[in-house]
Amino acid sequence: MVLSPYPFYITNESGGGQNPLYISWMWQRNLNAREYADDFAKNSWGKGAQWKLQTQMNPKGGGPVKVVGGTEDTIKWVDGIIKSLETQPEVLEHRKKIVAVQKLGEKALLLIGEELG
Repeated sequence: MVLSPYPFYITNESGGGQNPLYISWMWQRNLNAREYADDFAKNSWGKGAQWKLQTQMNPKGGGPVKVVGGTEDTIKWVDGIIKSLETQPEVLEHRKKIVAVQKLGEKALLLIGEELG
């Protein structure tokens, strides 16, 4: 078995599509898997939407994708990846830069709003 290009997915409990989990987005926003899923579900399907997570793999020789982990396993694996990123100084430095750019963007929007005001 090999991991799919995007092996982690969120789906709506009521059957609304399958969306990849982007670990880089979670990490950039400093969210764990459960927080990201709650936020994604609220913004995509409305407040109170029920969600589930899954991990998928492709058989090495081909064939249909197999689900190899449900919600709790996927949370454990994704959060483990995020925790491993946070032990790497260069990765943490990158997050600091992202936060600085976000703050500049917020300031720019305020100034633009005042100017157009």
